[in-house]
Amino acid sequence: MSKGPHNERLTETAVESQSGDPADRPDTETLDPKMAEDVNGAIRSNPPRIVVGISGASGVIHGARVLDALAELGVESHLVVTRAALLTLSQETDLSPDDLSARATVVHKLTDVGASIASGSFR
Repeated sequence: MSKGPHNERLTETAVESQSGDPADRPDTETLDPKMAEDVNGAIRSNPPRIVVGISGASGVIHGARVLDALAELGVESHLVVTRAALLTLSQETDLSPDDLSARATVVHKLTDVGASIASGSFR
């Protein structure tokens, strides 16, 4: 197996700066805790979020499965369900509206034009 730059294991001696000199590693014992907190806070991101809209089509069970998968992945889910979807849910699954809602992180009313997901700032 050839050892190219992409499959070589990094060791203390293999890490170099762009100039080719051994890279200086920060001393974690002397690093100012406030600075570490500021730096780490700047690179942390909120968990990913996604809006799941379920209409009256026969794919309502797929919407429920998507909500389950998002929960397993740690993704914040925002659910919007139409009245027709609730009718389809009752006819095609054994799930109640409460069962479906429990699978989402946040549930929005269909008529709520002021919902957070209706804003362009929702990301």
